[in-house]
Amino acid sequence: MVNTERSKENWEARFSNIPYSVAKEIAEDENIKETSFYQRLGISEEDFCRKDINREVKFDVRAYDENALKNANVHITEGRLPENSNEILLSLSIRKNNILKQKINIGDKFKVTLNRKNA
Repeated sequence: MVNTERSKENWEARFSNIPYSVAKEIAEDENIKETSFYQRLGISEEDFCRKDINREVKFDVRAYDENALKNANVHITEGRLPENSNEILLSLSIRKNNILKQKINIGDKFKVTLNRKNA
């Protein structure tokens, strides 16, 4: 699309499963106005659901850059954005929190093992 002559309209494109080096090359092209990056890191191997509920609750862990968060229309209702690789932003409804083995609150620490095969 970069080499396509455009009218007054903008183009939007999404690329999946490309190496970061290729994504960076696309982002640095002078014809590209804005880019957003995110990477699916994996799905938790652990099931976080209470035993008395016949459901499975796993976390789908992704990494977003600031622009991707903005474009995904993410709004923080409590807490703040992560400041290092040991912190996460968790999208968790009260309803879902009530079915977890242990309720999760801001500042809680817990271990998540990622199954990267599903990433």
